[in-house]
Formats: sequence, structure tokens, C-alpha cells
Amino acid sequence: MHIPIAHVEAGLRYFNLKMPEESNRILTDPFSDLLFALTALQNLDKEGMEKGSYFTGDIMLYAINHNIKRGIQKSQILKYIKA
Repeated sequence: MHIPIAHVEAGLRYFNLKMPEESNRILTDPFSDLLFALTALQNLDKEGMEKGSYFTGDIMLYAINHNIKRGIQKSQILKYIKA
């Protein structure tokens, strides 16, 4: 279908094939055109997938850190929690 595929969290490995996500990552990486690695660029290199691989860092952590202050200020959940 010629649809480019980008894989975020590419190269991340736990080396535990009992985890479904592990199998998904191993199968998805070779079919992806762009591989965005949060920590594990060396795993992609070892598997021969250095072309199209980019180190992005942990984008979920960056997003949390960027938005946590606003989330705490705007959240209504604390009014439902009794101390």
C-alpha cells in the first residue's frame, strides 16, 4: 500500500518473549521506515536497522514533565479525595 510506517519506542527490548509488547516491537521494527528510539538505538544497530533510526529520548517522560504543572492546577480529582 506504500504507506510509510514510523515506530515510536523502536529498539526497546526487555529480552522476554512472554511479553506481547516485546514480540510486537521485534516484528514492527523491520517493517518501519522511520525508527524513533527512546533509549535503545544500539539495539537497532545490532539488528542491522541503523538506517532511518533516530534517537528521540523518552518522549512520554518529556510530555509528562512539560504538562504536569498545568495538570495539577486544572485537575478536579483532588476535591474527591478525602485526607
